[in-house]
Amino acid sequence: MNWILRVCTAGVLALGVSTDAEAAVVDGVCNLGDTRITVGYVAANDANHVECSAGNPSYNTGKRFFFDMEYQLSYKSDGSDKADSYVTFSNSLLDNNAADNDWSLNVPALVESVILLFKQSNGYAAFLVSGTSGTWDISKYNKNGCDKLGCYETKNDYSHVDIWYKLGDATPVPLPAAGWMLLAGLGGLGAMRRLRKS
Repeated sequence: MNWILRVCTAGVLALGVSTDAEAAVVDGVCNLGDTRITVGYVAANDANHVECSAGNPSYNTGKRFFFDMEYQLSYKSDGSDKADSYVTFSNSLLDNNAADNDWSLNVPALVESVILLFKQSNGYAAFLVSGTSGTWDISKYNKNGCDKLGCYETKNDYSHVDIWYKLGDATPVPLPAAGWMLLAGLGGLGAMRRLRKS
């Protein structure tokens, strides 16, 4: 009977173990003229996760395509009647000219992905973030030449910051096959116990 308890315990533990390795995260970097915008916590610093563009993003409908998917505007730091406030900052991100800046978000469970957009001068940078917190930095190229700290100086000035989000599918998550096997085994044990008593 002791082996049955061990098998059931192992089955319960197997249900809670994930086999997927967590994706590595990096800093996303966007260079707009003499400005470098960096956001920490993106899956990759490539065209599928970072969009650098001249001009302004469109705010006409409150919806926009990033990375071939439609996103909804949730927040715009200088105001927008199209923003719905579904995803919000949980910290005071908007400290211009601060040396160290962190961002942190309140993200509802139905949200599949979030984009942070920094508008600066004549362009913007959109970052598909891989978590609910990270860092950000806006640096200007030092026109007087490079020093031992590098060629860029942290300025952290921007026009505005946006949050865009995409909802995921609201489909139920199926119980893994091991779960059904565990339930069938427990049911079989219960049936065997009843048969022994009668």
